[in-house]
Amino acid sequence: MNRPKVVRVISYLTVGGVEKRLLAVLKELKGEFDCEVVCIHSRGPLAEKFEKAGIPVALIPFKGRFHPWSLLKLALFLRKKGAKIVHSHMYRPNASATVAALLGQVPVIIANIHNLQHWDSSRQRLTDAFLHPFRTHTITVSREVWREYLEETGADPQKVSVLHNGVLISGLKGDSDGLFEELGIPHGAQVVSCVARLVPQKGHGVLLKAWRGIEARFDNAWLLLVGGGPLEDELKGRAESLGLKRVLFAGVRDDVPSILQSSSCMVLSSFKEGFSNAILEAMAMGTPIVATRVGGAEEAMEEGITGLLVPPKEAELLSRSITRMLTNPRLRKRLGLQARDRQMRLFSLSSMAAKTAALYRSLLER
Repeated sequence: MNRPKVVRVISYLTVGGVEKRLLAVLKELKGEFDCEVVCIHSRGPLAEKFEKAGIPVALIPFKGRFHPWSLLKLALFLRKKGAKIVHSHMYRPNASATVAALLGQVPVIIANIHNLQHWDSSRQRLTDAFLHPFRTHTITVSREVWREYLEETGADPQKVSVLHNGVLISGLKGDSDGLFEELGIPHGAQVVSCVARLVPQKGHGVLLKAWRGIEARFDNAWLLLVGGGPLEDELKGRAESLGLKRVLFAGVRDDVPSILQSSSCMVLSSFKEGFSNAILEAMAMGTPIVATRVGGAEEAMEEGITGLLVPPKEAELLSRSITRMLTNPRLRKRLGLQARDRQMRLFSLSSMAAKTAALYRSLLER
C-alpha cells in the first residue's frame, strides 16, 4: 500500500527546538508516511541532516506571505506530489501553507502553534482567525497555548488539540570532566547551564542580573550559556557591565545532552514559551531545573517535585532558586531523578510520534 504523502511546511531549518524535534519525529513517521519538508524562506543549516535521514527538503522561496506566484508554486508542488496532508509550523508558514493547500486541493490541512503570543500584530491574529475554518485541524503544544489560541481567534475547540512535545536522548558519551575544561571552566566547578537561543523572549538579561548574586556567594559557580542569536553581543556587553567574571557564551553546540548531564542544574529564564524543548532535554538527562512559570512549564514540570518554578522577570527570586539548587546536592539528585521518570512516562519522542500518526490517520479517514 502506498504511504500517504505528508508535506511539512516551515520557514527554514535552523538549529532550534522546533526544527530538531521535527527531524526526530519525521524519522519515526516515515515508515508509515511519505514525508517531505518545504522551506519557504531558505533551507537552513539542518536541511542536510534531514536529507541524510532520507527526508527530502524542497525550497520554494516566498516573496510575500500571500504573494500570488509564490502561493501558486507551492500549490502546484503539492498537487504534483499528491500531498494528502499539509502540516505547517508557526504563523507565517501556517498562513501561506493554508492558502496554498486549499488551492492545491489537499484533503488535510494542519497548522501547528508553538508559542504563546503567537502573533506580532492584531492583523496577524485576525488573519489566523479568518483562516482557521479552512483548516482541518490545529495543534497547540500546551494547554496554555491552546487556551490563548481559542480566546484570541474564537476557533472551534473541536478542531484544536494539545500535542505535547517529546524528546529522544540517545548516543550519549557520558559524564566527562574534560567537557567543561575544554571550554575553559576549571575542574570541580559548579556549572549552571542555560540552553536557549539568544533572543528577547528567553530573558537572558534577567538571568545575568540574577547571576550577579550567585557570583558574589559562590567562588566556583559558572554560568554556561548555550545557543546563538542576535542578542549575543548585547548580552556579552551586559555581562561585562555587571562585572560578571564567570559567564561563558558557548554558542551553538551539538553536545547539549552531555553538557546537561554534567551540569549542577539547568536554568531557563524565559518571558514566554510554548512547551520548552530545553526543559524536556534536561528532564531526560536527570538534570534538575529552575525555570520561569510561563507557557507549558507547569505542564512539563511539577513544582518542588521535578524542579523549581519562579515568576518571570524576577531576578531576585531566580537567584534564590539557583542558590537553593547549588547548596543542596540531595535536592538536586531527588529532583533530577523524578524529572527523568516524568519525562520517560509522559514526554517521550515515541509517544509524540505515535499521537501524531494517530491524528493523521483519524483526519484522513474523515
